[in-house]
Amino acid sequence: NLETTLPFGISPESSSEESANIMFHNIIITYGYVLALASRQKSELSLLDWGGGIGHYYLISQKLIPDLIIDYHCKDVPTLAEYGQELFPKAHFYSDESCLSRKFDLVFASGSLQYSQNWQHTLKALAEATSGYLFITRLPIVHQVASYVMVQRPYEYGYNTEYLGWCLNKDEFLSIAASFNLRLIREFISQVSPYVNNAPAQPQYWGFLFAPIKI
Repeated sequence: NLETTLPFGISPESSSEESANIMFHNIIITYGYVLALASRQKSELSLLDWGGGIGHYYLISQKLIPDLIIDYHCKDVPTLAEYGQELFPKAHFYSDESCLSRKFDLVFASGSLQYSQNWQHTLKALAEATSGYLFITRLPIVHQVASYVMVQRPYEYGYNTEYLGWCLNKDEFLSIAASFNLRLIREFISQVSPYVNNAPAQPQYWGFLFAPIKI
């Protein structure tokens, strides 16, 4: 798909051959805006993809801005990190948090922060690892009720399992982010949420672009 001139309407997590999915197109083009902003007046960019699987966004980033040299770093579970390193030997993959020992121009967490049990700790670590921008996206958000935990069963995406994840109250999330000296730059609506049975309120999936406040 990336070798064609078709829309960026594909999902690395879907086995569907559909290439004109508006939701996936929105996700990738929004990321493209953030990547372009973070790389302004730069020929090279260091990128940390937190929860980045086998490194799909390494290829996507190269296609979005072909002349940009990307120093790509990806953190995920050992099986995915090992396979990603085989696929992309010039990139850097981690199954631990050693990637957080340095600074990046762009730190990117797509559909991953909500799976950290202590999401506040993870958000703080990601904030401290960015020298440019922090983009948290595909985050389940509610507005009028407290944060809660939901069970996700993503069988249709090829994950033969189920797992817990946070649905975060927007005000709580932004308050915690501000306490870590993060300045909110822009908010995004990233995708439609699956229906959550017996939830106090149905979530929307949002994105938040931050920049660290220089102290």
